[in-house]
Amino acid sequence: MTLSNKEIRQQVEETPILRFLREHGLLDRQQNHKDPVDTLNSNRKVQIITGLFVVCILYFIGDIFFGLTEYYVPTTPCHIFVLTGLLGFFIVHRLLLKENLRKQDSFLLAVSFGLGVGLISYPLSIRENQWSDEKGLVSYTYELREEDKWYPLDSNMPVLIFDKRSHYWSKFTKGEKINFELRKGSLGYIQINMTPIYAD
Repeated sequence: MTLSNKEIRQQVEETPILRFLREHGLLDRQQNHKDPVDTLNSNRKVQIITGLFVVCILYFIGDIFFGLTEYYVPTTPCHIFVLTGLLGFFIVHRLLLKENLRKQDSFLLAVSFGLGVGLISYPLSIRENQWSDEKGLVSYTYELREEDKWYPLDSNMPVLIFDKRSHYWSKFTKGEKINFELRKGSLGYIQINMTPIYAD
């Protein structure tokens, strides 16, 4: 007795394994999730967040290596950048949870965005100090009193430390004086203008 293709298919579909899979919706193609890549590519919010992340990274690289001439002294307020990155992560993660995305995709996108925002907050905070500073750069006289430490004369500016092993700073000896241009911005942090030093 020869079975037709239709009869064979019916018998196969009635096997216990296929009945189990069908009852649990594992063979229902209409209920299958879309390809995660397609879901990400077609989601407007994901596109915007990805675009902003790329902009943040490009601006950070461009300003750090080609734009900035001022830097924080004596230390960099890293906690501000960490908190900014965490805030960016939290906002984007909450936003993406409302979308039809896999949890791991939402998390990774939020982490990437938080990283981008945290990085860009470093040069932007320096720029904000520059734009909002009405007093401007002020020249202060410093004296080299220790191997790599410069102390301010007649001011409450911070002690500056430069690597004595570098070719430029190794030429100075104890007792020498030099003027540094410093700025105290609206955020309360002090920045040094490195342009004269680079020129020298």
